[in-house]
Amino acid sequence: MNTTILFVDDENSVRKAVQMILKDKYQVITSGLGAEALKLFHQEKPELTLLDIGLPDMNGIDVLRALKDKAPDTIVIMLTAVDEVKTIVEAVKRGAYDYLVKPIDAQELRLTIENALENKCLKDQLRAIQQPRIEGIAQK
Repeated sequence: MNTTILFVDDENSVRKAVQMILKDKYQVITSGLGAEALKLFHQEKPELTLLDIGLPDMNGIDVLRALKDKAPDTIVIMLTAVDEVKTIVEAVKRGAYDYLVKPIDAQELRLTIENALENKCLKDQLRAIQQPRIEGIAQK
């Protein structure tokens, strides 16, 4: 259990519920505020962030932008209470891996997280394979 997930949501009951759902497989750290989440992200360096769009101090899209500016490869899954296409499209354009509409289905949440982490692992492996080839080409 060395995969850390940062879960950012303004509702304490939702944070606790998600923590319970994921605690058997992941270390989950939580925050109810965007600014605090950004600090936690830089301190804890989670492999994945679950990020609510509606936060009291910042818009989730702004938090997403700040995360991606500092760590472009970080995985962010957006959460939204409303199925608002415009906001979801903007989140994906800004680098969100996926989005989930609340109320969150536990099975869907677990599957989305597993797929995102597997996708990142495959990308990392591909990058590791390609890197020596790219360096070899650059030396010629």
